[in-house]
Amino acid sequence: MYQFLKFVPQAIQNLGVDLLLGLMMKRNPGIVDRLAQLEGKVFLFDAHDIAKCYFLHVRNGYLTVGPPVEKPDVSMRGEIGTLLSLLRKKADADSAFFMRKLKLEGDVKTSVYFKNVLENIE
Repeated sequence: MYQFLKFVPQAIQNLGVDLLLGLMMKRNPGIVDRLAQLEGKVFLFDAHDIAKCYFLHVRNGYLTVGPPVEKPDVSMRGEIGTLLSLLRKKADADSAFFMRKLKLEGDVKTSVYFKNVLENIE
């Protein structure tokens, strides 16, 4: 379904993800306070099926797409559909992980906190 994204340049996709994140933040102003606890953290969303990576940076309580970093705090790897479903709250991170649709690496405490923040997005 999302395979066409293989051919969309990364810069354009980053803009799209940034817009999606901005809308999520605007609709959920309480999230800003919770994300402030993760200030400076970087989350890698690696969509292996379309060979694209998205580095989400927490800055001033907001999630934004930023430049790649060598060692993100948390890496999430899966198909783009799974990653988008997590962001859109259409999938549960725990279920995706146990069904092997999502691989997590990095700081466990940060990943659990981030998962809880995502679960409270409307």
